[in-house]
Amino acid sequence: MRNTLLAGLILVAMAGSAVGQVPAARMRELDFFLGEWAGQGAFATGKPIEADVSFVGDLDGQVLVYRHADRLPNIFKSLSAWSFNAATNQFEAVLHDNFGGVRRFAAAGWLANQLVFEPAPAIGAAAAPPAERFVYEKLTTTTFKMTYERDRHDGRGWRLGDYLVFKLKTRQSPVELLDWQRDRFVLFDKI
Repeated sequence: MRNTLLAGLILVAMAGSAVGQVPAARMRELDFFLGEWAGQGAFATGKPIEADVSFVGDLDGQVLVYRHADRLPNIFKSLSAWSFNAATNQFEAVLHDNFGGVRRFAAAGWLANQLVFEPAPAIGAAAAPPAERFVYEKLTTTTFKMTYERDRHDGRGWRLGDYLVFKLKTRQSPVELLDWQRDRFVLFDKI
């Protein structure tokens, strides 16, 4: 009986460990974004837009923290947390912006060099919010295009809100990030 119980506990621990590894492994698919980027583009009206973004791994590789800041004269800023939900087999993003908005998006993963985050219902909500999406397209190993689109449900489909083409300024590897995070926690332990 004791050996059976011990074997059962080991199996449960191994299963929990394997489940924990799935999101981390899937998150590695987003390593392309790690670093700081500068972008230029335009609104649908043709008005130019520029922004700076950064992507940093956190929580031992379980979350990608994405900061976006438009350059003046535009004022939009956002902070997103991207993660992988093994239960839904999708990437999820929760976006907070400087206008007080909070939105949730989901993406199946990379398809033809595109990662498309489409609206997802807020936790506890029955339906998804108004249709808006973000399309991230790898152009080269050091550039990507981010397109913001809206569907006003008028039969015309997705329409451009704005787009930016980002160029890599500084790449940070996942190993460097984990070393930095380890050092940060060691520092906190000494305080």
